[in-house]
Amino acid sequence: MHSEANPANQRPRILLAEDDALTARLIVHRLEREGYEVFHCQDGQSALESAQAPDSEPFSLAILDVKMPRMDGFELLGRLKEDPRLAPIPVVMLTGMGTEQDVVRALSGGADDYILKPFSPTELALRVQRLLAR
Repeated sequence: MHSEANPANQRPRILLAEDDALTARLIVHRLEREGYEVFHCQDGQSALESAQAPDSEPFSLAILDVKMPRMDGFELLGRLKEDPRLAPIPVVMLTGMGTEQDVVRALSGGADDYILKPFSPTELALRVQRLLAR
């Protein structure tokens, strides 16, 4: 089944929910250089709609900011994980919110990784690669 949904010649699709344009451009540039196809949404609601679109190819991974308009990253994480079709998608939280409570909330909500801003684009790319290799 996996080979039909994501043929070997197709690049892994990454959903990026990030409202800061500069941060988004940095991430898109770095991950596209690594061979990924990145779909950027400026808020949580549009990211959820993109992930749930019935005619779209499934995403291989999602990177979510926490503080976004229309739906924050924690709510988006919950909505992704409650959808049986989207729940298996690995999720990386990428945020400036670094309290223990924030990290615990994200990880207990189903996030696979938590990266604090400011971040290293190289480290982000390596963590994405590690999660997709699972």
